[in-house]
Amino acid sequence: MDNIIVLNGKQFLIINEIEVHGMHYIYAGSLEDEKYVLLIEREKDGIKTVQSVTDEEEFELVMSVIAKENN
Repeated sequence: MDNIIVLNGKQFLIINEIEVHGMHYIYAGSLEDEKYVLLIEREKDGIKTVQSVTDEEEFELVMSVIAKENN
């Protein structure tokens, strides 16, 4: 994956990519403002898609794994 991902017309710099429980997550920061997103990447029929992680427990789990990796 490239270092830049475009979502809804905004460019995000990929900060971290991680596998948690067999799922691929992408943590990225906006190049236009100070917003960050946690995305989950899925593949179906050879097509990769990403969507925001909206479940609070899933978000906290993935962010805690990222934090542990960076210590």
